[in-house]
Amino acid sequence: MRRDHPLAPIVVAIIAIALLSVMDGAMKGASLALGAYSAMLWRAVISTAATLPLWLSGRTGWPEP
Repeated sequence: MRRDHPLAPIVVAIIAIALLSVMDGAMKGASLALGAYSAMLWRAVISTAATLPLWLSGRTGWPEP
């Protein structure tokens, strides 16, 4: 798909809604199984582990003075 395809925003929105729905279902199941605070802790740990490599790869150095 081209980057400027007119359906690209719609496809991205559909994917985002699907991912957030899956996350909502997983969090509801985890909060019932583990408790609300433990589920929030595990969500934070998993999201940090998933996004840290992306953040580290996109970092640039300090700006020049």
